[in-house]
Amino acid sequence: MNVPMKGWTLVDVEDYGAIEWNSPMCAYCNKWLRWVHVLRHPDVEEELRVGGMCVHSFIDKDRAEEALAFYRAKWKQRKRYFHKEAYGQQVVVGQQRDDQWYVALTWSVRSQNWRFASQRFPTAEAAMNAAVRLVIRKRDEMKEVQQKRAEAQHAASVAA
Repeated sequence: MNVPMKGWTLVDVEDYGAIEWNSPMCAYCNKWLRWVHVLRHPDVEEELRVGGMCVHSFIDKDRAEEALAFYRAKWKQRKRYFHKEAYGQQVVVGQQRDDQWYVALTWSVRSQNWRFASQRFPTAEAAMNAAVRLVIRKRDEMKEVQQKRAEAQHAASVAA
């Protein structure tokens, strides 16, 4: 395979369920896949779809593991929305009154300070998949915010 080994960005993780004869194959090693990691590169036109072992050849291992862990984590359900944690924030997927679904980020589901994504989705599944992509894109930003929050808490505890 003639593709660059560096400079790839993880854009999605897809679950195809059980491995069967019609399951996708890894573009790098040609093995059947259940979990497909979708990668993009600025100099390559097509997306690269690889498995969990091969993805480590193209991106940071921690980034791939975190994305897969978020994808596998169960959504917790409240009355009007689902949520799960990523990097100290809650990722929320909910349904509006017009039956469209939204994705939002918040420090706590009980707070009033939710940041909503501008795009709306026709189904809960589409919104949850978009939430995975959002978490992947926002990983570095969320890590910085989490680190600053931890530093502020540490400074406050030292001052007290």
